[in-house]
Amino acid sequence: MTQPSGPVGRAGPAAPATGPERRSRGLDALDLLDTPAEERFDRFTRMALVLFDVPLASITLVDGDRTFFKSLTRIPQVPEPPATDDFSLACVESGEVLVVPDAREDPSYADAPTVTGAPRVRFWAGHPVHDANGTPIGTLALADRRLRAWDGRDAQLLRELARWVDTELATESEAQRATAVQDALLPPPLVLEGYDAAALCLPTSVVSGDFYDHAGFGDDGHLLALADVMGKGTGAAILTATVRAALRAEATAYARGRRDGPDPGTGSGTGGPADLGVVVSAVNALLVTDLAASDAFVTGFVGWVHPERGELRWVDAGHGLALVCRASGEVVRLHGEGLPLGVVEDGTWAESRVVLEPGDWFVLTSDGLLDLLGGTLESLDEIARLALGAADPAGLMTAVRALADDDPARDDVTVLAIRRTERL
Repeated sequence: MTQPSGPVGRAGPAAPATGPERRSRGLDALDLLDTPAEERFDRFTRMALVLFDVPLASITLVDGDRTFFKSLTRIPQVPEPPATDDFSLACVESGEVLVVPDAREDPSYADAPTVTGAPRVRFWAGHPVHDANGTPIGTLALADRRLRAWDGRDAQLLRELARWVDTELATESEAQRATAVQDALLPPPLVLEGYDAAALCLPTSVVSGDFYDHAGFGDDGHLLALADVMGKGTGAAILTATVRAALRAEATAYARGRRDGPDPGTGSGTGGPADLGVVVSAVNALLVTDLAASDAFVTGFVGWVHPERGELRWVDAGHGLALVCRASGEVVRLHGEGLPLGVVEDGTWAESRVVLEPGDWFVLTSDGLLDLLGGTLESLDEIARLALGAADPAGLMTAVRALADDDPARDDVTVLAIRRTERL
């Protein structure tokens, strides 16, 4: 008959039985139901086959009365079981480890489809697996068509494997939260009167160390920016949020005319029209301590467009990956002599200016796109060809996305492009 928990054990303190509504919320947050098999889960079921010498192991998710095999590993001689898994449903509803020594003799399971039909289970053992909130949402389970012994060592092994699955599920949950936050920080679609515009950000993992930003300030102009934090993953993503916040604050001050160039006599910011170089210096001053503590730096490009006259003021901070592609075919690379942010405390950056005529493109990218095209600065010529050959910036983004799809080992790829379509 069924063995309850006790000597078999389970992960952590006693877990109360959990209703289907809470399970469903946990599964909805993970978004794993009806998704294809993944190696990060299959490795656990493969390991279970070897460790326990069983012909079938699974990670099964339970949503209400429905079960779904997220991972199912079996020896070739064992047919795939039906989708309904009465064992996992009972295990999750109890929140306890479940061991069934002989399902044919157990009245609770003797009529189960997996017992009366393929794969004709006799022995079954399962451990609940949990979401990041500790809610049981499924099982790590073993099944055998033979009777077999079960002892404390087996229980410990199953417990440890289930904990590893819990860790993977928690990581998935945290990653999804991080992705949602970073997606929320991306600006809305870029709209500039008299211009076509588009942008994209393709992380190499769940979050990106690149970001682009734009913001309109009425008649004062429109901010265009892209930054690339050294490194990738969660650490770099945290820094990108900090850089973006500092840049937005200083851009607002610039739009209001408070970021004036230095007065020759006093050295203070009161000596003339607002200067974009002073904006970048102020961002650096805000970030340099945090970047040094993180052993990181940031390359970036900050531009300010006045759409009606086609003027682009810009500052390059060690980035060097901005292009103006003229309708005539001429390509102008916009790169300055400034260092990346976070390298020195008292860095200074110079503002430059370029005019976009109707038909001209402005393209700003991270080095991830260069890597897709060969990895050298010569790849900028190919980026220019892609832009001039595209119908519009949205078409350029489609071409970039296709390149990224063909290279799963790519770095973060971020691109922003505008093309002037008319004279205002």
